[in-house]
Amino acid sequence: MAGRWLYAGQVLKVVEIVAMDHDYYFDLPALDGREPWERFAPNSDGLLYYVRADGGDLLGCPPFLSVAQAKAWADAQPWAPIAWDG
Repeated sequence: MAGRWLYAGQVLKVVEIVAMDHDYYFDLPALDGREPWERFAPNSDGLLYYVRADGGDLLGCPPFLSVAQAKAWADAQPWAPIAWDG
């Protein structure tokens, strides 16, 4: 799922909700010698949802159990309002 918003009221930006079948952030600390974080459990479909901006890296937010939760988080950010597709 994707949406669009205007940076500074002029530059079109894209935000996406992406589903993953694993906790993307869980192993990141261990890669540089730190203790791993607590793993987030996936939903009943085995998925976690993340928010990504402009097709790049995931944003620094926790994973969500539903698209609705991820959208609500994105809509609450300073860059909102977001016009969501479909």
